[in-house]
Amino acid sequence: MILMIRNNRQGLTLVELMIVMVLSIVLMGAVYVAYQAQYKTGRLQEHVATMQQDLRAGFMIMEKDIRNAGCDPTFLNITPLLAGTTGLHALAVQWDSSGVGTHVEKIIYHIDGTNLLRNDDVILQNVTSFGISYWDVDGNQSPLSGTVNATYDSGKTLASSDEPDVRSVQVNMTLRSKKRDVETDSFLYRNFSRRIRLRNIE
Repeated sequence: MILMIRNNRQGLTLVELMIVMVLSIVLMGAVYVAYQAQYKTGRLQEHVATMQQDLRAGFMIMEKDIRNAGCDPTFLNITPLLAGTTGLHALAVQWDSSGVGTHVEKIIYHIDGTNLLRNDDVILQNVTSFGISYWDVDGNQSPLSGTVNATYDSGKTLASSDEPDVRSVQVNMTLRSKKRDVETDSFLYRNFSRRIRLRNIE
């Protein structure tokens, strides 16, 4: 029998060749489908990772400013929040950035289109919502005065009489991905919310 296999010089028949080709096509199709699924998953994870990284980086800057609000090493009586500017859609803080009482820095966070600005500098893009709420020492939400439709220029702002009662600030943001998801053809969104205590208040 081994001798017969050695002496068989007929090669593959047409049927055998077609079977091999069909199996090869099925195998290549499976590889392609697996590659496409992996590619889509990778792109989705890349978008999510980029959004989360942007959120963390932007919020680290904001958190530092909020925690330093009211820093007053030379006892100039610096108020942490700027009443009349600070509101539901804008956060205005101030503190002595020099540490010697020579420079009181005022920082305003607000939305311009879909950009979150720190004064005039863009720190986050594709922000679809930005909201601020204020809490007193008992954990109650502080009241705001003004109209319901709030923007940076007009609307609900913190009154001078309410500002001394604020002990913590809660920031709520929604960030949209820069590109659409290739599978669903829609944008991805990530919500972020954190409450930060003002440290420089008696």
